[in-house]
Amino acid sequence: MIGLCGICGKPNSYLHRDRRLPGFMGGTYSQGNSRYICPNCHAEKTAHDRFLRREVPKKLGHEANQFWGMYKFSGDEHFQTAYGVSKAEILAFAESLLEKLLDAQERQENYIRQVNNEALDRLHTEALHMNKIKNKIREYSLKPRT
Repeated sequence: MIGLCGICGKPNSYLHRDRRLPGFMGGTYSQGNSRYICPNCHAEKTAHDRFLRREVPKKLGHEANQFWGMYKFSGDEHFQTAYGVSKAEILAFAESLLEKLLDAQERQENYIRQVNNEALDRLHTEALHMNKIKNKIREYSLKPRT
């Protein structure tokens, strides 16, 4: 049986069950939180979730670790009353932080790519120069000596 991926919408015969809200944030496989997605989208989302779980606490420090613990056990109403923000606001903040981290990572990768391209250009120029020298040496060595 072919179904549609819950993220990209493409038909696929092999769908994975996924939690919209990740398990580490208290997400379960309940009807409102689960969906079926294709293997490619599942791999990307899993990588995104792992990155989020790893990087957000690093960037926010000790408070983030406490937050994840509070987030897991609390219902949305309790969370909002106790901490003054809703889970949706926290998720929006985490998403914006993730976007900033990904943007910084992309800029770093572009810089590395640029440096590598410049190094390759220099090597190419040096190789051309060496070939010219080699050809001149060949010409000189092939000239009849008088």
